[in-house]
Amino acid sequence: EGHFPDPKNNNSLSVGPITRFGRDLGVLMQVIAGENAAKFDLLTPVETKDIKIFYALGFDGLNGVLHKSPETEMALSILTALKYLKCRGCEVERTSMSDFKNSLEISLGSMTLSEDFCYLINTSSPNKKKEVLTEMCKAILGKSEYTRDALYFESIRRFNAAMRTENILKYKAEAEVLRTKFAQMLGNNGVFFFPTFPVPALHHNSSILFLSNVDYCMIFNILGFPSTHIPMGHDDDGLPVGFQVVAAPYKDKLCFQIAAELEAGFGGWVVPTPHKLDPLK
Repeated sequence: EGHFPDPKNNNSLSVGPITRFGRDLGVLMQVIAGENAAKFDLLTPVETKDIKIFYALGFDGLNGVLHKSPETEMALSILTALKYLKCRGCEVERTSMSDFKNSLEISLGSMTLSEDFCYLINTSSPNKKKEVLTEMCKAILGKSEYTRDALYFESIRRFNAAMRTENILKYKAEAEVLRTKFAQMLGNNGVFFFPTFPVPALHHNSSILFLSNVDYCMIFNILGFPSTHIPMGHDDDGLPVGFQVVAAPYKDKLCFQIAAELEAGFGGWVVPTPHKLDPLK
């Protein structure tokens, strides 16, 4: 409710908290959840040492070859966090990503199944769909009212992500199996560390060059697992680096606890480019 446009696929399109300080995530989530807050049990404290941490530094096998490997700073942010949390009593275990061999197909295929959701809202005639190819041509000339990313993703949706319908349905069934296995691994006290994206912040309009890597974070959204991005400082170019921590459904508070713990140890979010108006100085 309140999301525009109103999504039919509420499992992947929903509202979540974003805060300046990690310790405020649980408070804001309690407010956002409203009458559903009891499902998250956010007010019951959890000890960091009771959280088991699984991690991976990227995809495995052929899927790993087809994806861009995380840059060194991205992988180091995870390893640094693991060392810190291990010293605080957390059990740490590296896990295989072999079950995610079709992560990109599952992610992009899920978009094609959302027929009621359109990335291009026709402001003049809401019930009439915009022509993607026409808008693409206009975008090249800088005349389209839509962003290029919206056009790219609408093209993927309308053209079935260049996959046959029967294959998309096969990947949907595979996603259900993957969801069950991943939830069993995490259990009630487990979290999973994984790169949010293989590179730091992108240059404007360059995201299309990394389209084959959207499943780094998208796959968990599609599977219905809460994910929280943890900032871990900057790389040598001053760009922010970090990773995501994923938990089982309704176990968001485990992610929030990890976020607060790492914020206490590493300072949390900091301004990428210091300037005279920096309120934190």
